Amino acid sequence: MWSFESICYVALNSRLHLITGKADADALRMSDAMSEFMQYTYDHDIAPSIWRYYHTPSFKRLMRLHDQLTEITRKFVDTALQRIEAEGNKEARKSVFERLLRLDRNI
Repeated sequence: MWSFESICYVALNSRLHLITGKADADALRMSDAMSEFMQYTYDHDIAPSIWRYYHTPSFKRLMRLHDQLTEITRKFVDTALQRIEAEGNKEARKSVFERLLRLDRNI
């Protein structure tokens, strides 16, 4: 949880509060979906699988998890963007997230 929380803080400029137990519903959904996504990714990319030839139910689940994670992540990105715009331009405190946005807002 600490690693996931840390990555989200850097990548999304948002705390999920998974460690403190004060996580909101989206953070919990994201954590659960990521755990399941990682297992399905292993099953399809590392272990032998026929998904390249036939879209199995587990492959379809993996794609639904991908879509779910994308949807949740966009919420966190939008929230972070609103917070950054409200704070104004503080050049000295630019996060990795903010620096990436300067390169390409759709990154």
